[in-house]
Formats: sequence, structure tokens, C-alpha cells
Amino acid sequence: MNQQGQSIKWISTQLRSKKLTAEQLLDHSLQQIEQHNATLNAFISVDAEGARVQAQDMDREIASGQYRGPLHGVPVAVKANIDVEGKVVSACSAPLQDRVAQRDAACVDQLRRAGAVIVGITNMHELAYGGTGNVSLHGPARNPHDPSRIAGGSSSGSASAVAAGMVPMALGTDTGGSVRIPASACGIVGYKASYGFIDKTGVLPLSWTLDHVGPLAHDVISAGLSAAVLFADTQRGHALREALDGFKPDTKTLDVNIGVCNVPDMGVDAPVDAAVSNVLEVLTNHGARQQAFNLQYLRPLHVSWLNIMYAEATARYVKEEFCDYRKFSSPVKVQLEAGRSVTGVNYLDAQRFRGFFQDYFGALFDDFDVICLPTLPVVAPQINQEEVQIGDRTVSTQDAMTFTNQLANMLGCPAISIPAGNDAQGLPVGVTFLMPHGRDLELLQFAARVEGLLRGAGITP
Repeated sequence: MNQQGQSIKWISTQLRSKKLTAEQLLDHSLQQIEQHNATLNAFISVDAEGARVQAQDMDREIASGQYRGPLHGVPVAVKANIDVEGKVVSACSAPLQDRVAQRDAACVDQLRRAGAVIVGITNMHELAYGGTGNVSLHGPARNPHDPSRIAGGSSSGSASAVAAGMVPMALGTDTGGSVRIPASACGIVGYKASYGFIDKTGVLPLSWTLDHVGPLAHDVISAGLSAAVLFADTQRGHALREALDGFKPDTKTLDVNIGVCNVPDMGVDAPVDAAVSNVLEVLTNHGARQQAFNLQYLRPLHVSWLNIMYAEATARYVKEEFCDYRKFSSPVKVQLEAGRSVTGVNYLDAQRFRGFFQDYFGALFDDFDVICLPTLPVVAPQINQEEVQIGDRTVSTQDAMTFTNQLANMLGCPAISIPAGNDAQGLPVGVTFLMPHGRDLELLQFAARVEGLLRGAGITP
């Protein structure tokens, strides 16, 4: 199945017109898993039998004239920290490896109600506590563009599965970029909705004030249509679906003010900078106005993010009644131990700074319609590579993955990463767009239009 065949809108049309069946789509998905998963390690479990029952049910409904919407009959995957009833949901962590979900998470229930066919559970960075995907009870998921490289974390398996064509959409979670990081590394779309828009009930938490659920897909409309199903507010979800279902990129001038975010505290590798510059040139050629600015306060924001995440994660996972803390891997245990040193004053100061930064960034949105920055400062590093070189600066791989991405979690604003081309080695680059909290529909429509312009310019396929 080609790239068009991975579009949920295209799949939906084929199913409704009876040119394809849900069972045929499932067969294709299972074939791709059989072909690629041994190399990529994207799925940790596959429920072929259960998925077939679901697909057959969806085919019977279509045959009888019943149609649930754009995800009806579509094969999807679910990250290993999101509860699927009767399945082991361990967050790829040894202390939780025998944990069987008693009921579906709210987002999984919404997928089922929408007619999605749940194929299996995807690999992830243990406990969602890292941006690389290197640390997992099942070993790292690998990047389809180069299996010696990371898929990005923490939703590593979900991104790898979508990028390899195993499923058209997969669920991820995002505490500091964990949907957008692997989307960029694997060359697909990752969308984090406004905080509170998607119900997290039934998701193993890492940091309850930072966690989000989000879809990974091949294109913006597919990600948006998936989110429409997931939105807790059904009216908002219906409005989003209606707008995206009928979306057609217009040819009018792109009347938008783009704030181009420079991050002096991190920098950007030359191939990434060149790819994002090409994107901005295309947008400017179509009428967009751009102005660069240096993002301030990111270092103290990063420290505040760590203090919030460390404290909230430790408050949950060092409790003996929940799991055997001693069985966590060393990297996760180190971070949980760090959470013990975060005092109540540290935590409150971090939340206070978070409020200050939200006010600062809100003022930027007074000047700009949308803010743009590279999703990652580098292309996907090698598996187990601990440091990356950015210009004359050596940075930990973990910091390179999360340093700018965590700001959208601290803000709670919608953020989307879309493909921005490739470097000379053919490794993907991603570009991120941000808008204020609640403007998800506008962000998705804007990103879909950008996606179309980049394809028209030959930057992306």
C-alpha cells in the first residue's frame, strides 16, 4: 500500500464504497508486521485473532449500511502505557510486566466506539521516562529509515509502526514531546492536542499535569480525524471532524504571521536548519510573513519541567503498593531517585515559573499567529548514542530530544510536528508549529495547508 493508501481519509472512502474491506486492511497490516517487526521491534504484542473479530464486525456493519465514521474498520495500534482490556499493559517496565488492564482506557474506548480495529500494543521508552526509546523491557524500537538509529521516544514503537506502514495510525503519549519527537525522527506527523482535550483516564501516568495522549499518522488530516474521535468534548470532536473531512487546501495567499523561534541555548545542526529554512521559504513565497526571535527563559523552564515531572513520577512509582520499585531499570530508577530530592518548595516554585512562562509566551502569541521551530535539533541519533554534536556544542541525546519540545507541555498548547524533508543521508527532519490553547482546529488546518505546499514544492512526498 502506497503513502496515499496510509491516509485515513483515503481508507475511509475505499471502505464506504466497498472497494476494500476491513478484513483486507487487517490482512495488509498483519503482513507488514510480519515483514518488518522482527527488525524494527515496534510491536511488543499483536492480537491477530481479536483484531480479525473486530474487522469482521466492522465489515458486517458497512454491509448493512451502518457507518461509524472515518476510523471505521481502520487498523490502529496502542502504546504500551494505555490500557487495553485483558492485555498486559506494562509501560515496557519490569515491575509492571504482569499487569493486566481491567478495562479500556477512555481513549481506547473511544477508538472502539469509532470502529477502529486494535491490532496490538507498541513498544516504548520504559515508563515514558525518556525521549530516545533506548530503554525498554523489550529492547529498543528501531527507525524504519535506518534500523541502527532510534525511533525517538517515548512513543517509539507507535512512530516506527506507522512509518513502516504497519498501521495507518497509532496512539502515543506526550509528557515532554513523546509524540512529536518520534514523529520527527521517523518522518511522520505527531499531534499533541491542547491540555485537557483528550481524556487520560486509563493511561499509566508519568506526570499528571504534563501528560497528554496524541495520535501519530502519515498526514495531518489523518492525525486530525483521529483526534476528533478522541476529544472528550464530543461537540468539539464533531466540529473538528466536519472541518477536516471536507478540508481542501485553498490557493489564496497565506495570510499569517509566523514567529520563527531561535533557541540559542541549544542551537540546531546545519542539515536541520537548512530543511526548516526551506520550509519557511516556501511559506514566504506563498504570502506568509515571518520574523525570527530568540526564545527566552528556556533553561529555567527546562529545570522547572524536570522538577514537576520528577516529583509527580516519584510520587506514583515509589509506592510499594503499586509496584516493586527495585525492579525498574537503572536509568528509570535514577530519575525516580532524583524525584525524592525535589522538595515541596522546589515543586511549587516550578509551577509558579510555569505560570510566568505561560504569560511570557502568551505575549508572543499576541504578535504571531503561529510559532515555528525545528522539532529536533538533529536527525535521529544512533541507538544508545549518549551525546550528539550540535555545531561546536556537545549535548546529551536526552536533552537534544526534549529541550524545546517540553515547552508545549508546560504551556498546555496544541503542537504538531510534520515532515520537513530529509538530510543528505535520507534521514527525516521535522518542523513544529504551535498555537494558543484551544486553537487546535486552526492549527491542524494550517499544518494541512503547509503539508500540501511542501508536497507541491517537492520537499516531502
